[in-house]
Formats: sequence, structure tokens, C-alpha cells
Amino acid sequence: MLRTLVRRLLPWAFPLGYAFALDLGRSLRMADSEIALAWPAAAVSSLWYLSIYDRSLIVRGAHLMLIGAITFAITMATDSSVSLALWFTLVNLALPTVTIGLLRRRRSGAHLDDPADLTRLLLAVLAGSLTAAVMATGYFAVRGDEGLVGMFTLFAVRNGVTAFAGIALGLRLEAGSWQWSLPSVSRAIEAAATTLAVVAVLLVLFWVNPGLPVAFVAFLPAMWVALRWSTTASTVALVIAGAWIVTATLAGHGPFMVGTLMERALSAQAMVGSLTLTMLALSLFRDSRNTLVATLRHRALTDDLTGLANRARLLRLTEEALHTGPAGMLFIDLDGFKAVNDRYGHAWGDQVLRTIADRLTATTGPGPLVARLGGDEFAVLCPGVSDPTTLAPLAMRLLAAVEAPYPALPAEGGDPVGITASIGVATAPPLSGSDVLLSTADELMYVAKRHGKNQYRAAAPTQALPAG
Repeated sequence: MLRTLVRRLLPWAFPLGYAFALDLGRSLRMADSEIALAWPAAAVSSLWYLSIYDRSLIVRGAHLMLIGAITFAITMATDSSVSLALWFTLVNLALPTVTIGLLRRRRSGAHLDDPADLTRLLLAVLAGSLTAAVMATGYFAVRGDEGLVGMFTLFAVRNGVTAFAGIALGLRLEAGSWQWSLPSVSRAIEAAATTLAVVAVLLVLFWVNPGLPVAFVAFLPAMWVALRWSTTASTVALVIAGAWIVTATLAGHGPFMVGTLMERALSAQAMVGSLTLTMLALSLFRDSRNTLVATLRHRALTDDLTGLANRARLLRLTEEALHTGPAGMLFIDLDGFKAVNDRYGHAWGDQVLRTIADRLTATTGPGPLVARLGGDEFAVLCPGVSDPTTLAPLAMRLLAAVEAPYPALPAEGGDPVGITASIGVATAPPLSGSDVLLSTADELMYVAKRHGKNQYRAAAPTQALPAG
């Protein structure tokens, strides 16, 4: 609901936000100069254009015209010449057009989920900011101004850092779940302590500090936040910290007090850019590693064909269940499945196995665990069950589920292939071995096969496995 509300407000928020950012940037011009020391409009215009990039060319063109009109109006309203207003309008259109155009090139959407996304974003912002810097510096070169190298560097860094941080924040907020859950006590204490430490470091380094060159100390809490907080939370904290660093520097505080005002502004924003890249790289590499570990763990414990638990996961969870109480096991072996492979081929055989897996899962419900042991063998773990006879109704439902017709199989001459199941049912008391329980259910399954198949055999209550 919140996400929908935000999207409805964006068409109104972007023009207003862009006008405010332009006016703020124009207020940060150096004395007797048209060069602004910071340019928050770079982030707003990039996010604006990104938000409507999937619309038609006509709609995109209309939005670009609106961006241009606002740029020209604000520039003229802040004591600029017509020629400068027109040229700066083109510059402020070039930045989002090039940046977002490259970011979305041959991609269905823009994301910031892994280091590869970070690289694409960095290259796109670099191209857009350099293009805008060349255009902006060109105006002053034609006019005959001096200090073009410094101007170019400031244009490139201020626009690039602002756009980079702004787009990163927008992409992470878009990807966020927007769901809040109550943290644990330890996590809440850590978050509060980290927040206080970060605020204290930023306050001391960039306000109280009389000019000592110790800005690098800010990387220590930044790396902690990047590795301990979510990527979205880290990005939000980064944008707030970056705004504080630039604001404090322009106010005449902190470690960047050497050189001209332009050089100080350049140093502060370069610092923010370094923090942005460092924090995002650490967070995204951590996320990628965690995703890879989770994927590998899932694949190690999951059957690739059916998505069910595999033998390793079944045995592990059986051990855990028997550690705290009794458990029951149903060992299922398919009858007639070989005929499916022989008549229709292995592709259809795999489809039948997936169908059976779905049927078994739907039949057992949320409590038991269904696993595929390999081939045409399945098992169902039922924690907390001590009497095998209580599993008889479930065994009957499983037999009916497997025996039901398989209409997806292609119609061919001859009798249709029938698939049934033989099931062995066993239970074990607490502290029994998982492999022993599984092998006992396996033996009972073969008893069912020898007695005609399409049936189950359960151990008598007095035959429950001994503990040990």
C-alpha cells in the first residue's frame, strides 16, 4: 500500500523536488561565479528520468521537456543570462539522458542487487557525468574563462557522486520489501550503538575537527555499517552521511580546510563518492556471498528434479526429530514406473515424478516432510508419531494419490500405463538412529511389494525400534 502511494505521488514529487534541488544548487554558487559547489539536481533528474523510462517515447520526451523548462526557469530566476540558461538546460538534460540510457541499455529494468549491477551503474554515471562536465566546461572555455581543469573536475565529481548516490538509493528503495519486523533485543542494541557511534564520528570528524586530515577514520564505521546492516539501510545512512559531510565542509568545518573553496567542495564530494563505492561494494559482495551460500545449501539438501528434500536433508531432519521425540516414516516405492520410461521416454518419466511429488506434498499437508530418495523412491517423515497404526489413514491417502490417472501422458495404442505404490510404515522412539528408521520402513515396503503391491505394511506397535 505504501509503495503504491509513493508511486502515485512521484509524478508530482519529481517536478517539485527537482525545482527545489535546482534552487538549492544555484544558491551554492561561488562568489561572482556561475559554478555551483554542489548539485543535488543531478540525483533528482536521474531518478525522475529512470522512473518514466519504460513509458513511450512521447511521454519520455514530454518529461524531458518539463525537466528542461524547469531548469531554464530556475536558472533565469537566479540572475543568469539567457545563453547560460539555455546551455545549462542542455547540460542538465544530457546527464540523465546518457546515464539512464546506458543503465537501461538492453535490460528490462535497472537493479542494484549484486556487484555486476554496481559496475553497470558506476559506468553509466561516469559516462553521463563526464558528458555533462565536457558540455558545461565547454561553455566557459568559449567564454574565455580560466581554470578549466578545476571546473571540469568539479562538474564531473559533483554531478557523478550525487547521481551515483541518488540512483543507488532509489534502486535500493525500489527493491526493498518495505516490511518492518520487531528486531531482537541484541539486534536493537547493536543498531542503537552503531547509530550513536556513526553520529559521533561524523560530528567529531566533520564539525568539531579543527582541520586535521583524518577524514579516513570515517571509513571504519562505514565498513561496519555496510557489513552488518542491510544494503538498503546502508545506502540510506550513506546518503544522510554524505549530505552532512558536504554541508559541514561548505560551512567551514572538518578536515577539508586546505585550498580554495572549490578544492574543499571537490575533496568533500570525492570523499562521499569513495564512501559510496566502498559501502555499496561491501554490502553487495556480502549479499552475493550470502545468496550463493544459501543457493548451494539449498541445492545440497534439495532434489533437483522435484524440489523436494533429498536423502541428506531427510536424514538430518529425522535425526533432529528423534532427538526431541518419536518419529514415523513412510517409505514409498512406485510400481509400474519403469513402463512409463520404456514407453514414453525419460522426459515424460521426469514429468510423472514431478506430478507425484506434487500429489504427495498436497496429500501430506503442512506437518510431515516429503523427500525424494532417488529414482522412484520417496519418503515421508512424520515427527511426533510413536504408533505406526496412526499413520494408516495417511498411507491410504498416499496410495490413492499415486494411483490416480495421469492425463498428461500422451495417448497411444495399447493399455494405459498404471502407476501404484508400495509403502512401508515404521516408527521409532526418541534417540533412535535415522538410518535405522529409514531402513526399517524400506524393509516393510518390500513386504508390501511381495504381497501384491499397491498397498502398505506397517510395523506392529510392539515392533517399534528400540532406543539407542
